[in-house]
Amino acid sequence: MKIVGFDQYENDDIHLFNKTIHQIICQSSSAIIIKTIRFTLKNLSSLILSKSINNMKIIFLVRDPRAVMSSRYKLSWCLHNENCTDSRVLCDRIQANIESLKMIKNSMKNISIILLRYEDLIGDIWKSTNSLFKFLEIVPNPSLDQWIRKHTLANDFLLNPHSTYRNIKSQQTIGWRENLSYEDLLDIQYDCSDVMNELGYRLTNYRSIKSKFQTIFEVVSFDFPLKIYSL
Repeated sequence: MKIVGFDQYENDDIHLFNKTIHQIICQSSSAIIIKTIRFTLKNLSSLILSKSINNMKIIFLVRDPRAVMSSRYKLSWCLHNENCTDSRVLCDRIQANIESLKMIKNSMKNISIILLRYEDLIGDIWKSTNSLFKFLEIVPNPSLDQWIRKHTLANDFLLNPHSTYRNIKSQQTIGWRENLSYEDLLDIQYDCSDVMNELGYRLTNYRSIKSKFQTIFEVVSFDFPLKIYSL
């Protein structure tokens, strides 16, 4: 089977859940990429310790907890899940992943891992993408540039919170400042202050975020304790 690019099966529902096609693609690929969400690096311990894994690369993607919680509050199913709406649970998981990140980076020779902040990714999508492919040691597909433009320069025409279409410019504004109440902001920053400091997310007060700051880059520090683990 010839793999022609990102959009080959994008609009073909017949192939999306075809196990046979997935197996053929995986077995013929030099690299297999798996995306997981709400996952802990600790859950990878059996794979990490496995001698059969010689070239695993992990991208640990993080985002400002205030933005994460703001997004979660918009999801109806999340509102009925106490763990999903608890910023303490979120940041405890992030902290556990940070500790695993340090351990893997310092002691696991068969695993490569890097930290990537969402804000850095959308701040310079082209530079970040090139750095990611170099880290993964993968030659970008010729259709990659077109795919990125298609998915980052247009508005979300699907009107779906899980859509991969996002206008980069709109994502660079502080959307959560309009969605979080004063109490929400205080609670999240209280629960997540240690994590936010390590990742370079500046704590702020409600008055400043409402009147002073306009973009996410104004509440993100580009010199932060965990920068040594990032791209």
